[in-house]
Order: sequence, then C-alpha cells, then structure tokens
Amino acid sequence: MLTDLAYLEREDGAFVLRERAPDVALAPP
Repeated sequence: MLTDLAYLEREDGAFVLRERAPDVALAPP
C-alpha cells in the first residue's frame, strides 16, 4: 500500500498540473 500511495502522490502532482492547466499543455511553447 505504501508503494501505491507514493506512486499515486507522484502521479497526482503531474495529473493536477495537466488537469488544472489543460490550456498550457495544448498551448504551443
């Protein structure tokens, strides 16, 4: 369970950034 939690926390950070700023991911550099 600890490994799952750690993985979820790491993924959560990336997911939050993508979900919170979807325009940034779609917007050109």
